Amino acid sequence: MKAILHSCVIVILMCTTAIAGCDKDDDDAANPSNSAPNNPPVAKAGEDKSACETNFTFIELDGTGSTDPDRNITSYRWSFISGPPTYTLTNANVATAKVENLTTGTYVFELVVTDAGGLSSSDRVEVKVNSVNPQEYDLDISFTSLYNYTNDYDDGWGGNWDLTYAVATGSFSLGNYTVSITESANEIDTEYDSFTYIEILFPNGYFRGESTIKFKKMIQENGGPVKGTFNLYQLSCDRIEFIGIPADLPPLKVTGTLNKATKKINLRIVGKAIY
Repeated sequence: MKAILHSCVIVILMCTTAIAGCDKDDDDAANPSNSAPNNPPVAKAGEDKSACETNFTFIELDGTGSTDPDRNITSYRWSFISGPPTYTLTNANVATAKVENLTTGTYVFELVVTDAGGLSSSDRVEVKVNSVNPQEYDLDISFTSLYNYTNDYDDGWGGNWDLTYAVATGSFSLGNYTVSITESANEIDTEYDSFTYIEILFPNGYFRGESTIKFKKMIQENGGPVKGTFNLYQLSCDRIEFIGIPADLPPLKVTGTLNKATKKINLRIVGKAIY
């Protein structure tokens, strides 16, 4: 009889605990303040930026890195904090805004993100605009590179070319550089109509242009001396493009050799550029 009574007490206690738990859940539903607390969002206005002053300069302000632990950001607001009074801010109420019509100076913009619970967070980004005063630059680089020649290359867009490609790295007074050469030629072996593109990338810009050198013709004629020009048509300052500025400069001179047996080119590019 004692064992039976002991079992009954345990059952009653378990039932009481379960009922108390249910009452607590009902209280949480009736009183949202008893639920998990709302966490504030974290605004991220992106990395500081720099640009060169031109009449078409624009900077993208990127707040897409902002987060909310509750995944509940409801608004973005960009605003001007300090800097020159000349600017135009658009798309200020979305994550990615655009600033244009900038002038020389340092701007500061602020991003405020707000969540569904009314909590907010802010972050600022600095935009530095440098005055553009292109100067002539004496370019003189020499490099050796393996080249790759592909007969009847399929470009994936319905075109077929004989493609020659080479890339090399080095350093000059503007920093480390990477030079790439690409020639797209007619796929018929006896024709040499081609477009040869040269690009020199360095830390804060690039030189781009077209070359008169026909690498396919040289390869089919077993290599030899290289002689041609490199006509600049684009340059960059802090990732902002300038098209047409180099037009008055004489073409850069390109000399060197192409060795078909080793598949190597030795080139030197010399002349006036603008930076």
